[in-house]
Amino acid sequence: MFGSLVRLAQAEVENTIGNAVDKVIVAVPFVVAIGFGAAALCLRLIDLYGAVSALLLMGAVFVILGAICAVVVSIKRSRRPAVAAKTSSLSSADEQATAGGNVDSDAAVAADNELLMSALQAAVPFALPQILRLIIRNLPVLVAIIAAGFVLTRPGEKDDSAGPDESIVPAE
Repeated sequence: MFGSLVRLAQAEVENTIGNAVDKVIVAVPFVVAIGFGAAALCLRLIDLYGAVSALLLMGAVFVILGAICAVVVSIKRSRRPAVAAKTSSLSSADEQATAGGNVDSDAAVAADNELLMSALQAAVPFALPQILRLIIRNLPVLVAIIAAGFVLTRPGEKDDSAGPDESIVPAE
């Protein structure tokens, strides 16, 4: 009876972690694209308004973007009352269990670190194959990028067959 419940919970955890990793893999190119777009916009603003004004404008744009993201996240959190009710019932149960005394803050931090490490250890076996699959699938592109970087960073070779430079004439 409990075996099927454990298998169901394990499948749900695998599915959730897989979905989270997929979302991160999809989001990374968009984050890089936004970075290049911001750099291009900053260069254009520098050409138009000067360096100080352009950087102030870019800072203001990102402050506004951050405020919009904060509002969206707070709206999403307010729409999930069932999760909040479950959390509050769990926290009240924890409060009742620890009603005899205060919980030491160092112990709470250690417990949080332990929970984080256990979550990461549970996620690695599911995330690592997907990340490796992504790298192997894009291996030719990665090799091309590394080769281009190698070629572009090599110092230029001087051509000695042209002879001495005629513009430099010794004084007589």
